[in-house]
Amino acid sequence: MLRKIALLLLPSLLILTSCGSDRTVELTPSNSESLSKAELLSQEILMSAYGQMNTSALSKELAELNPQDLRTQLNTDAERLAFWINVYNAFAQIELRSDTSLYTDRAAFFKSRNKIVAGYTMSFNDIEHGILRKNKGLYTLGYLNKINHTPVTKDFSVERLDWRIHFALNCDAASCPPVAFYRSDRLHAQLNMATFNYLKREIDQSGSSLEVPKLFLWFRADFGGPKGITKILQKFGGLEASETKNWNYKDYDWTVDLNQWYAPGALANP
Repeated sequence: MLRKIALLLLPSLLILTSCGSDRTVELTPSNSESLSKAELLSQEILMSAYGQMNTSALSKELAELNPQDLRTQLNTDAERLAFWINVYNAFAQIELRSDTSLYTDRAAFFKSRNKIVAGYTMSFNDIEHGILRKNKGLYTLGYLNKINHTPVTKDFSVERLDWRIHFALNCDAASCPPVAFYRSDRLHAQLNMATFNYLKREIDQSGSSLEVPKLFLWFRADFGGPKGITKILQKFGGLEASETKNWNYKDYDWTVDLNQWYAPGALANP
């Protein structure tokens, strides 16, 4: 009962930093009846991570989820995306608030299999590249799949890669998109607005060439290659439909920033 009350009051409990969006709608609606236990747990551990509360009990609960129950509750891609994005962002906050020096060796930070969900041991790479990117390779710009599946990627990988995840996952670097509380029943609108806001913040159109986020280079195939990137820039990045500007990739700022959060009501359907 206390957990349900906390989730119902979530919008008023969180005093978060807004990212300057001028379009608003409720980010964490008070009606959570349609969400599964697993999805509510993913929101709760993320809320606790933001509040810098002790997350040991919630981490234990995540670890001890019944695998079959979790597979049943994450039946659609929207449910998988909302759950795993929230869990990824929560784990990143928990680990780096505990010890920011973990970022000194970023490769080890991302590949360390020190997280447990439903009995599965996993890394940040397993969640991002295995589950959310449908087992895409890390160093191939998204054009090649990894040869082998880990147990967790085999059981929970999405059916279709949604490139908008790149504007929702936050590993607590300064160039990361802000953290939001994602939920399956509003995911499409939330991801659209997260994309719009991030590109509005990151794209520089002041010169003859566009300066665009390096995410477009690292995950080029996820976005549909150069043609797909152009369409995304036209839809979300302020590029006119008739424009065909060349672009350069901005350097990624890996400075640890644990305070990038959307205010409640900061995402909307563009």
